[in-house]
Amino acid sequence: MKIVGMAVCGQGEADRYLEGTLKELNRLCDQVVVACNNVSQKEIRMIEEYGFDWYDEPREWGKLQSEIKTDLFKRLDAYNPDWVVALDCDEVFDESFTREEAEKLASKDEISYKFFFVQLWDNENTMMSRLNFWNVRFYKYMPELGTQFLKKNVHCGLAPPVMYHYAWHAPIFVKHYGLMDSGDRERKLERYQQYDPITNSNTGMWREYYDVLKSHHRPSPAIVNDNKPVPFDIEATRRRLMNAPECQDRNKKIMPKLTDDVKKFVEVKRVKDGKSLTITHEEWARIQSGEGGRTDQFELVKEIDKIGKKEKEAKKSEEPEKKPAKKEVEKAPVNRGRKK
Repeated sequence: MKIVGMAVCGQGEADRYLEGTLKELNRLCDQVVVACNNVSQKEIRMIEEYGFDWYDEPREWGKLQSEIKTDLFKRLDAYNPDWVVALDCDEVFDESFTREEAEKLASKDEISYKFFFVQLWDNENTMMSRLNFWNVRFYKYMPELGTQFLKKNVHCGLAPPVMYHYAWHAPIFVKHYGLMDSGDRERKLERYQQYDPITNSNTGMWREYYDVLKSHHRPSPAIVNDNKPVPFDIEATRRRLMNAPECQDRNKKIMPKLTDDVKKFVEVKRVKDGKSLTITHEEWARIQSGEGGRTDQFELVKEIDKIGKKEKEAKKSEEPEKKPAKKEVEKAPVNRGRKK
């Protein structure tokens, strides 16, 4: 079994939590490729110390995140993976998630796994439990089910949508360091305000995520008292996940149909700048009802109902022939030695 890791590294990550993420990819994966998004030589040197493949990715992260991740995913074809580990550069698995455990999960006839995200807050011993959630980080490499990531400025995930649709829960947590420092929280809030108007006006989980950041940026006692961080007990979290009903093996596997893989998404166009975005049917319904923003801010382009094998083959026949992804990877500087 071959596991390939992927990550997008941004500027300044070497001075934050990049080292921890690289260690995770190193211990779990056979090969790793990193998209270096406007990074400095400091990030590149750190990545090369681990012998990981990397390439330069100069596009603006806040506007083209979906395309950047889609192109990174397509490059995996050159590595011929069986499964993929995808991490942001401020994430670390619980140490209980070993290579042996990864192979055990991969053998269970599922195609994708969600992990429980612990939002560390102020230090490594406290968390903002209100913001803990499940997210996909380990999945089977099945490009025939689609390679395009959600067309959103942020929150477009680290896997194609089909892997979120069919994901099951792994009894393992991921420590997210990205909100631990108050300065990082302020910068993230600023990015949301600049790049993600749908989230800013949306309801549901991402609106709550945004609201908690906002309330701590400009504190209101009534709100902050309801959003206080709580102690993060590692052993208690492990026990709770091992016993959680959603983490038990399911009897009936819900597997995708290659020729008719239905996904509930719509493509909309933002009137202000004409940008095309992919959102869920639920988000579109909230916008239409007025709960998720003004209806005149977005126009429906099309519903995305099927991205299956037949449609993919038909679309491929209409497109001009492209060079294999392998050549793109070979152009990137490579150091295959492992860090001692």
